[in-house]
Amino acid sequence: MVGAVLAASGCLDGNDDDDDELVIPGDRTGDSLEISGNVNKSMSITIEGMVEMGLVDFQATFVNSVGTTYTANYTGVLLKDILEAAIPDDGVDVVWLTASDGYRAMLFYADVDDDMYIALMEEDEWNDLSDAGTFRLVDTDLPSVYWVRDIVAITPTVSAPIWSGGYTEKQALINVGWIQERATEEVSWQEGEKTRTYTGVPMSVVLDAIGA
Repeated sequence: MVGAVLAASGCLDGNDDDDDELVIPGDRTGDSLEISGNVNKSMSITIEGMVEMGLVDFQATFVNSVGTTYTANYTGVLLKDILEAAIPDDGVDVVWLTASDGYRAMLFYADVDDDMYIALMEEDEWNDLSDAGTFRLVDTDLPSVYWVRDIVAITPTVSAPIWSGGYTEKQALINVGWIQERATEEVSWQEGEKTRTYTGVPMSVVLDAIGA
């Protein structure tokens, strides 16, 4: 199979020596990541486009299917850099990640930081037609069970409000972002063998915000 060779400006080993190359099988060169939604600039990012943005090497702790934990090496671009390139609209509070099988994961826009990368598949996966996919979310600060593989679309979104208006002179637009910014109370309960824990906003705060 004929492959493409993309120069990566030395970033694959962390040294600015311009001698690194990323070899991509020919059937993967057209793979792309669609960025759309509440943005000023919709984009379709290919592997070559990620190289142009500036690939970086990083490490993250991965747990495989049999529970073995090890440190893996990855190459990718910060998610926040991709989002900034698309210029999100004012009010964007969530980011949806969509996988090729339709699976969707939601991130709080305010939580996107220097720990979150869109990584390329590992070198030994290029010719593996498994569900690894070309692009994946890797968070170096979270267990790998929270990562998302085979991402095909990233959609910054202004979430729909669950309340808009007020009872008195107070006005509030309450949506996911509003709640996330003010979530200070932790609530836990037992559900079978699992303990469910959520962080939220006391109803007294919500009622005060809308002047009830």
